[in-house]
Amino acid sequence: MSIQIAASDVIKLILQFLKENGLVESFQALENETGVTYNAPKVPTTQLVSALTNGNWKDLLSHLSGLELSPSFLMDLFEHITLELALDGDYRSAKLMIEKSFPLKNVMQRNDPDRYIRLERTIDSLESGAIDKDSLPFHTLERRQQLSRCLLEEQVPNIPSGQLLALIGQAMKYQYTQGLISPGIEFDLFRGQPQTTSYGMKKKDEKEIGRFDCIQRIQMESGTNIPCAMFSKDGQSFVTGSLDGFIEVWDFLSGKLRLDLSYQVNEEFMMHETSISCLEFSENSQLLISGSIDGQVVVWNFQQGTIIRRFTLPCQPCCLCFKDSQLWVGCSDGVIRLLGLKSGRILKEYMGHTSFVNHILFWDHKQNNNVHNNQKNCLMMSASSDGTIRLWQWDEKVIDASRGGWNPSWSIQMLVPCQGDSYGLIVPCASNRIAIWNREEEKVCTISPEWDSCVVAAVNSFHFIHVITENGYLYSIPWKPEEEKWKDNYRFWKESTIETNIEMKEITGMTIHPNPSLLAIWNRQGKIHFYSTY
Repeated sequence: MSIQIAASDVIKLILQFLKENGLVESFQALENETGVTYNAPKVPTTQLVSALTNGNWKDLLSHLSGLELSPSFLMDLFEHITLELALDGDYRSAKLMIEKSFPLKNVMQRNDPDRYIRLERTIDSLESGAIDKDSLPFHTLERRQQLSRCLLEEQVPNIPSGQLLALIGQAMKYQYTQGLISPGIEFDLFRGQPQTTSYGMKKKDEKEIGRFDCIQRIQMESGTNIPCAMFSKDGQSFVTGSLDGFIEVWDFLSGKLRLDLSYQVNEEFMMHETSISCLEFSENSQLLISGSIDGQVVVWNFQQGTIIRRFTLPCQPCCLCFKDSQLWVGCSDGVIRLLGLKSGRILKEYMGHTSFVNHILFWDHKQNNNVHNNQKNCLMMSASSDGTIRLWQWDEKVIDASRGGWNPSWSIQMLVPCQGDSYGLIVPCASNRIAIWNREEEKVCTISPEWDSCVVAAVNSFHFIHVITENGYLYSIPWKPEEEKWKDNYRFWKESTIETNIEMKEITGMTIHPNPSLLAIWNRQGKIHFYSTY
């Protein structure tokens, strides 16, 4: 759906900017050249209302000059002013209003001649004494108040100041949440790109992209462990699931709960009866899916906080995957279950893992055109604590991860696609090794750096592998499989690794924002830190 914006509206925004910044000559030149009028009063609306309700007609008409007001309102206003002048005994001015004012002489006489004649006769009768002033059904204060309401609600709406800058700010925020621009950088609004130096365009080098700084902190009131958390797919929210079953939605820029969601304002939080074990968003971020250790899986309307569908599984859900309006759940019994959102039933079960299913993802990679490879290039993949990664749909192939020093008995925490989906990052649980899987060559090679046991890891679109270790350090490793030194053996290059002390202990999780330069990290004490590239 496209939104059409009138060119005149854009000009009005520029006119407002010029007026508010005292650029009078530029304001007048733009109005004259375009023929577009600003159509906003020269004074605050409160001053307009004051002039009308107090009967300061000279000031009121001066303030309204140049505004585009409806003919009906102008007729009502000038008729009222004329009657008030006559009731005050100023018959000469009242007659001049009838004979000379445009709303009465040109508009009312042409469009409503009977009304014009009645007004003219009423003024003559008041002047001759044929009509007593007290006999007229005319309430001055009440009529002024009616005209004031009409003026504010229909003719001169209260226009917020700084509209142009506000809209640009909203556009910048949207681009930020969509990952089009990075936080903390100087942005050239005219060019639509990050600020450059006087020597021309300057790209961030690897050290700048991989180094992070803490930009916001959240401390959960309960101070308890956060089993799971994630950013929404549109990048506007950060959601946490707690041990006591509460699901809370945060504004990660301010570090506070989102109070634009009415259910959070009313303290009617989304919640389960037991600890939250997993979270997932639909592609459009309209649905939030949550799982708890008692086997409950709930589909929520994210904006309203209401339940759309509830499933009861025979065991704990460990991970969720929402793809093309379908929901897959990896469970603690090693089974992957496909749930029907419309039917509310389990549609299919994928069996093969012998332990917890920790991660499910769909991995799309189109390279070859033959039928067999087209099937192979759209896969559902699952990682399990049994040390295997299974590929589903076209066959139930299991990656043999024993090559390259990989121990198949290690529990696999997750698998992350990277580098155009040609490679994958295999992340184990409680190990100082991670592995790179070459999908095309079906080869697994491990990276074994000199760090403590790996807690969590992820890959961003800048081609950095981010690893957090038990000693509270974030390691950012630039990974370039197109270079020979990486292509052959994927060895760990110590001199390229960027180290950041994240000042947190007992870390339990990390996730990457849709904007790849933003990370969220949390620990067992309920602390959440948000890190951004410099």
